[in-house]
Amino acid sequence: MSNVCVREYAAADAAATLDVFERSVRGLAHGSYSDAQIDAWVGSRTTAEWLAAREGQIGAVASFGEGGPLVGLVALELQDPAVGTVALLDLMFVVPEAARQGVASALLEWAMGEARGAGATLSSKDSLVRT
Repeated sequence: MSNVCVREYAAADAAATLDVFERSVRGLAHGSYSDAQIDAWVGSRTTAEWLAAREGQIGAVASFGEGGPLVGLVALELQDPAVGTVALLDLMFVVPEAARQGVASALLEWAMGEARGAGATLSSKDSLVRT
């Protein structure tokens, strides 16, 4: 694993994390999605819209070396305790040039630690089935 540094997301990271998201989707999703689907997914969000969408989430960003450019992000939504102790993994993206270098593993490890610290189980939105 390379020198992956993970730290908590801050509002000042909004533009850089939007860039990570867009580069990740455009660079890594072509095997699974059409160009039209990718364009619809990425859309034309502004930094302000991206920042507003992160409100209420806890997250982290990754770089190679402390203070380096951001190469990945993860975001969690902690569910209301009345619903259950679940931390939903909402976003995880890594830029193409950092793929398969331990970034996603480091971000997932951070997310699992945050979930444990909140007394929650980590789950993805796609894995929840309500009966």
